[in-house]
Amino acid sequence: MKDSPDQANKRHDAGMSDDFGLTGIEFIEFATFGKKNASSLQDTLEKLGFQVAARHRSKDVVLLRQGDINLILNSEPNSFARSFATRYGTSVCAIALRVMNAERIHNAALHGKVQDYRGRIGPNETFIPAIRAVSGSLLYLVEADGSETIYDRDFQPPGPITPFQGHLARIDHVSQSVFPGMTRKWVRFYRRVLGLHVLERNTIVDPNGRALSTVLSNKERAVHFIINEPNNFGTDCDRFLRENTGEGVQHLAFETPDLFAYLDHITGHGVEVLKIPDLYYDNMLSEGYDPALVEKLRTYRVMLDTENGGQFLHAYSQSFNGGIFFEFVQRNNHRGFGRHDVTARLMAQKGNVESSEKTDKPAEMPTDILEFSVDADTLLLGTVFSEMTHVLMPEMMNRSLAFHGLNVVWLPFVIEADGLERFMGGVRSLGNLAGFSVAAPHKARIVPLLDELTERAIAVGAVNLVRKEADGRLVGDIVDGESFVRGIEELRGNVDGASVWLVGATIEGRAIAFAFARYGIQRIAISDADEENARRLVSDLVQAYPEIEISQGQPRDKGTVQIAVNATPLGREPEDPMPFNPADLPPETWIADVVARPDMTRLLFEAARLGHKTCSGRLLLEKQIDEFAIFFGFTEAS
Repeated sequence: MKDSPDQANKRHDAGMSDDFGLTGIEFIEFATFGKKNASSLQDTLEKLGFQVAARHRSKDVVLLRQGDINLILNSEPNSFARSFATRYGTSVCAIALRVMNAERIHNAALHGKVQDYRGRIGPNETFIPAIRAVSGSLLYLVEADGSETIYDRDFQPPGPITPFQGHLARIDHVSQSVFPGMTRKWVRFYRRVLGLHVLERNTIVDPNGRALSTVLSNKERAVHFIINEPNNFGTDCDRFLRENTGEGVQHLAFETPDLFAYLDHITGHGVEVLKIPDLYYDNMLSEGYDPALVEKLRTYRVMLDTENGGQFLHAYSQSFNGGIFFEFVQRNNHRGFGRHDVTARLMAQKGNVESSEKTDKPAEMPTDILEFSVDADTLLLGTVFSEMTHVLMPEMMNRSLAFHGLNVVWLPFVIEADGLERFMGGVRSLGNLAGFSVAAPHKARIVPLLDELTERAIAVGAVNLVRKEADGRLVGDIVDGESFVRGIEELRGNVDGASVWLVGATIEGRAIAFAFARYGIQRIAISDADEENARRLVSDLVQAYPEIEISQGQPRDKGTVQIAVNATPLGREPEDPMPFNPADLPPETWIADVVARPDMTRLLFEAARLGHKTCSGRLLLEKQIDEFAIFFGFTEAS
């Protein structure tokens, strides 16, 4: 008899890892951004010994296989994978795990307030239960019952393939980098959902600081996840988080029974192995290792860990597009992960960066961000912000523009308050400038300099988008509120008929309040440290939406609040107080924050710890991209 979700969740929390039936990783799915990037990744993997085993029957999806390793390259337009690649570039967007009783584990995860995922299923395709994991990626739960597999049903084999003998056999571990303070969250996530437990906690010495590394595994050691969290700015882990614009898989480790034979194979196919500094091998000689062994390791650039007996041999590829890289390992009666070798590996990777920086060549733009050339026909868009304001929009929008195949580039425009009017004169003069987005503190200041405002921009008294029409008129709009509502609804939050508490009544707060009203909330309480701001917003809302129950100050009954929103800047700095205490609200209340950086503000961290469903400012920023595309005419409104 199956457990109820309540029973399953209690058993999961008790740490009964043998109850999960986790037998291994079924596949790793890469989201690829554009045909050029997909082809580059596939070429890299084929040089590593992977072969095309099948192609999807109806989608632009390829299965590559080697040993027990299945890698899926998803280039399908209008898919979750493409949306993921638009934000993060080519990256791991999903991991599928083989489990016994996938339905029970999935139900228990949902009962534990993990976010569900329901993608579009095509005709005769297999439904696989899935949940959201690190950075919105997916964790698929594949039934390990020996029945018909997804490859049998969803894929069409290209023809007979000749498997390699003695090369990569299985996935050894998956390494994920997370933001500072987030290790605890993801350890708890993997423990509750999959019954994983902590094997090791290590402090890694990086040339630029330190990082916390936590190794997780199930009881049978069939699956290993490593979570890395930077403690210092500029570390390898921190660099990945900034360049990736978010958390994610930084490297995959593949196991082989004969590492040296495997390296002979891939280097013969043009793969460059990471060059470990000679000092590493010189130190091995001084420690008394056999000189012949050390010379062989040096020749192949292989590292060796013999802690607690046995041997852990491992080597690394160069990074792909400056992001993800691969590790190749051989285990000879060794259960560790080479923790004493990490610093040398980081030095090798840092050394490569330093050597490239000493050349006169400028750094190349990753091909997954810009897949077009700039020419005389290129249109200009951008973001107007002040020198003291950091925005993520230029890097995110350039991916979106490349996705739509447009000859448009998105630029940062740093404009101080006293230069705004002069900038607007330039906007009218530039024939190839099509428009721009507007960040603080210019959202309200720019209004008198525009020719036309949309109704919602008039209501808010500010804009965050400006479009130049064919006749030269400048039209302003604001979509902060729409993207906010869409973000919550995408996470399955219910706005229609909701009871809302909004903290913050300046521009973003006003935009959110009017959007909530347009989407049919039942009541809203508005509070702000500046009571005049709150009073003015309440008055304007009452006039526009008399059917909604609107009040100033904290909600009369916090027990009825279904959505609570921070629309203030509180949370950008670690020492900031929380705008409100999520402990005062019912556990089913959604907690949302407009602060996009850091990803996990103190408010959201505390809310998640208490079991609330949360919506981050970074997700809301991502949803703005969709609104921007509609406003500038890249896509049609749905």
